[in-house]
Amino acid sequence: MIFAIHLVLLGYLIFRSGYIPKILGILLALDGFGWLISSLRPYLYPNVHLGFLFTVSLVELLLPLWLVIRGWRIQEPTVGRDEAVIREYIRHQEREDQRWSR
Repeated sequence: MIFAIHLVLLGYLIFRSGYIPKILGILLALDGFGWLISSLRPYLYPNVHLGFLFTVSLVELLLPLWLVIRGWRIQEPTVGRDEAVIREYIRHQEREDQRWSR
C-alpha cells in the first residue's frame, strides 16, 4: 500500500514538474491506483479477478527508460519572473538598510 501511495505522489509531482512528459505522470498515478486496488482486493471485493492490473504495472518501467534515453538532456531551470522580482526586492531592501544605517 505504501508503494501505491508513492506512485500516486510521484505521478502527481511528475505531472506538475514540466521536466518529464505529463503523460508519464498520469500513467504512474494510474499505476499507483492499480496497486492500491490490488492490495485492497481481498478486503473489498474478494471474488473479482484483477489479472489485468499486472499489465498496468509495466508502466513503472517507462520512467527509468525515459530517464536513461531522454533524461540527460533536461536543461537546468532558468530564473523565472517571480524569482527575478524577489531578487530585485531583496536588493532594494539591502540598499534601504544601508542608507538608513549611515
